[in-house]
Amino acid sequence: MDSSSPAHGGGSDSAISLDAAEIVVAPRPVKKTRNFRKDAAEGKQPAREKRKKSLSLLPTLPLDVLYEIFAHLDPRDLLRLARTTKSFRRVLMARSSGFVWREVLDAAVSVKEDCYPPRPDDMPEPEWTALVFDKPWCTGCGGRTSSRPRWMLRVRLCTECMAEKLLPVCVAMTQIPHMDPDVDLIDVLPCERGVFTSTFIVQTQSLIASHTVNYPSSDREKKTRKIVLRVDDLEVYKEGLKNLREQYPDDTVFAEQRKLFDESLMAASEPRLEHAESCLYLEELKGEMRGNDNYYAKADRHDDIKGRLLDLGYDRRDVEHEELRKHRYVWKSYPLSERIWEKIEPVMKEFVERIRERRINEEVSQGSEEVFPS
Repeated sequence: MDSSSPAHGGGSDSAISLDAAEIVVAPRPVKKTRNFRKDAAEGKQPAREKRKKSLSLLPTLPLDVLYEIFAHLDPRDLLRLARTTKSFRRVLMARSSGFVWREVLDAAVSVKEDCYPPRPDDMPEPEWTALVFDKPWCTGCGGRTSSRPRWMLRVRLCTECMAEKLLPVCVAMTQIPHMDPDVDLIDVLPCERGVFTSTFIVQTQSLIASHTVNYPSSDREKKTRKIVLRVDDLEVYKEGLKNLREQYPDDTVFAEQRKLFDESLMAASEPRLEHAESCLYLEELKGEMRGNDNYYAKADRHDDIKGRLLDLGYDRRDVEHEELRKHRYVWKSYPLSERIWEKIEPVMKEFVERIRERRINEEVSQGSEEVFPS
């Protein structure tokens, strides 16, 4: 090669040319494989172990710092954090941490738009958090379920747990020795009375079919509507009556003590029923608000499509026709993106043109009737 060639620094820059033999392509560097045995011998830790170690140090922080962090979580996140490690569970499930749960729950209830019901005073904070915020999980087995909370029973159960943990009142009445025959079981124990009236006031204490819940039948293939109670509550009631019978052998004294026992349970049932009514009210109110949000989202999409059609030059009388609003591409809650509009624009234009054609035909027909009345 000539020494005056551009490759050796001579000539102009615009005449640069290299022989293929002189082009050397650098080999791709070989990716080094980490030697974990060597790292272990040298005392090095993998990044995952370092990260795990740093997270494990969080529960060792001062409690006041932890409480400040916990107070900024929502109830669902706080519950999940308590289930993460034994350290977090030990801290959050301690009685001294009850105020943290109350602060978090009160903060959630204070947001009126979310319609979360307040915690009853006689229910532990973590248990209430699991009932209200830990959907769609069963409070019995932890499995997935589509069931809503049963506010009077304070459970959310899957079909399997419902058959195991609930019992129809008509069956339970036959399993209670020493019970006062003049007492109705639904008055002394929490029972799922099902849905209430539209104003959430119980119309009657009688067992109306519409006030019952679906309870799995023995064949598990169909459900019947029953008034049910919790098996645990039934066992506690039976044990209480048994203890009274042993403590007061005299029938007269036992009857008096049993009456006092039943009256105390009835008194405790009243505030629980009132709380269940308020929970049901908030549950329906939340559903109505979600329905309103859904309506407004559909209306926004409708307005967006109308605006685009007007920009294309279509007549307002055709664009604002009721049939356009009812179109399956229009009255939907999904926002109208540019990609969606490009997809449905031909359909919308064709639909509005049909409305326009029909309107013109009707106007012509009406004009003919005015000129040539029958």
